[in-house]
Amino acid sequence: MKIEANSQVFTLKDREPLAKTILNLLHASGRSPGQSPPAVFGKNDFARLWEQLNDGYRGMLYEISKRPVAGINQKELQDLLKIEWEKMRGLSNGIARICARLGIEKPFRTEGYNEFTRVYRMDKDTAATVQKRMADKKSRSR
Repeated sequence: MKIEANSQVFTLKDREPLAKTILNLLHASGRSPGQSPPAVFGKNDFARLWEQLNDGYRGMLYEISKRPVAGINQKELQDLLKIEWEKMRGLSNGIARICARLGIEKPFRTEGYNEFTRVYRMDKDTAATVQKRMADKKSRSR
């Protein structure tokens, strides 16, 4: 059995207990091989989060949502938002604190160590929701 996660490939013998456990979990979840994981948010969770966010947080989520699968490099994101790494760190940590207070998952994931290697990613469903919210906001402001 081969398992691919975060660009790493793990190989297990099919008869190993761990391989059997993984297969049992996949079958129990009702997902088929190659199927993406469920969306991070329920609609109500996202609505609750969105109400708590100011324009800085929303702008960050919007830029991440433009390239959800490929992700966006932190340095590039900072340049788009016209902010330095300290402000970027504040936005990222701020969203994490708000999500923790609300008891929900963050709307994005990060990989990497510093501003040049860190990449922000978002599930497609979440990205579509962010795009819709921003479009609704723009249409109301006209």
